[in-house]
Amino acid sequence: MPIAPAHWERNLAIVGSGLSTAVLMWLAGYLLHFPGVHLPGPVIFVVLAIILVAGGFGFGRRASAQGPVSGATAAIVCGGINLLILGSVLRGHVDDAVQPAALIRIPGALLAHVLLFGAGQAAGRRMAAAPLDWVAWRSRVIASVVGATLLVVIAGGIVTSTGTGFAVPDWPGTFGSNMFLYPLSQMTGGIYYEHAHRLYGALVGFATIIMLGVILATESRRWVKHASALLLLLVILQGVAGGSWVLTAHPGFVVLHGAFGQIYFALTGVMLAVTSRAWLERRMPVELAGAQVDRSRSLHLAIALLVQLLSGVLYRHLKSADQVFPWPAHLHLSFMLVVIVFACLAGFRAWARADAVPLLGVLGRALLLVLVVQLILGFGALFAVMAWKGEPYTAQVILTTAHQANGAILLLLGVQLLLWTWRCVGAPRPAAPAARLPAAS
Repeated sequence: MPIAPAHWERNLAIVGSGLSTAVLMWLAGYLLHFPGVHLPGPVIFVVLAIILVAGGFGFGRRASAQGPVSGATAAIVCGGINLLILGSVLRGHVDDAVQPAALIRIPGALLAHVLLFGAGQAAGRRMAAAPLDWVAWRSRVIASVVGATLLVVIAGGIVTSTGTGFAVPDWPGTFGSNMFLYPLSQMTGGIYYEHAHRLYGALVGFATIIMLGVILATESRRWVKHASALLLLLVILQGVAGGSWVLTAHPGFVVLHGAFGQIYFALTGVMLAVTSRAWLERRMPVELAGAQVDRSRSLHLAIALLVQLLSGVLYRHLKSADQVFPWPAHLHLSFMLVVIVFACLAGFRAWARADAVPLLGVLGRALLLVLVVQLILGFGALFAVMAWKGEPYTAQVILTTAHQANGAILLLLGVQLLLWTWRCVGAPRPAAPAARLPAAS
């Protein structure tokens, strides 16, 4: 495993803590502002403040050697990301004029981040645990991108389930306003679902840029650097596809948008795996009989899950025209049997390898558990959709969105199983021929 310069650990700790705390704050803000759940401003502030203090506590506990300046920098990283949302509360009307109070609120918000994060850091340093090294902090950065992407998948699923994809008719702006300055007071109903999804997309794009910078600064493997650059290109294409759908209403764009989102989620998991300590320390695979069977089953499963993803995306986005496109629903339901067979073959096979490669056992069990959950959610969603043909109701939205999000997690696990099987399991090497003794004279 490469040895990093000393400053990497400090910088990665700052970026990793700031980004992960911001992602958690965005999740809380999304849920607490949700239509039907919308809580009073002071309550939301308290919840977000608790998350900010907790982020500082984790930083202080795991980076106890870092002083207040590092903690303040991490807080500013978090606050800078949160400014993407803060703009929505700086205006009371729909033009792009920012209130004069913004000149006070923006520095005040950053100062509040520093004070709350710093308070948590001070408490964490008193309960210091084993510090994380630069590899672990880098993984924290990439894991934050994975988590943020899952939130985008869920938010996008809610948009699709509620049929609110055209609630905001323009792009990249929002009703003629700058997307980041559209007032929170105007985000109601379907507008909230669609606009929040766009903001989460911006968060993922910003986090991907951070991840790319981290990879370029810390990686020696060229292919990993190139892969991270391709991920940034993919997330840009994802956003353009979604915007093009809004502008043109062409179904091809929304299919690409839906498929790219879940594929990107799985690929961020790939980046997390190949930069992890376990991957870097695994130099040689474990030699096991039947290794080729392990590899082929994991490959077949990954392909099957990808086909099932595409059929599900086609069904979700073309179901309103099911008389013209009846085949996506039939394909999705029938191909489910193929996925079940391949998932069971690969999952139980990996589970059986737990003694030799514990990680494969964990992945196999997780895959089978998520598969069971996916089947329950899938039949529940199918029943909910068939039982009611009117406007989507709460249970229907929850089941269909959960089925889509859990499917993304299933694809992620399938790709992880493929990666780690090929990394950890190898065929036994043929035994070297025994040396012949010289014949007796």
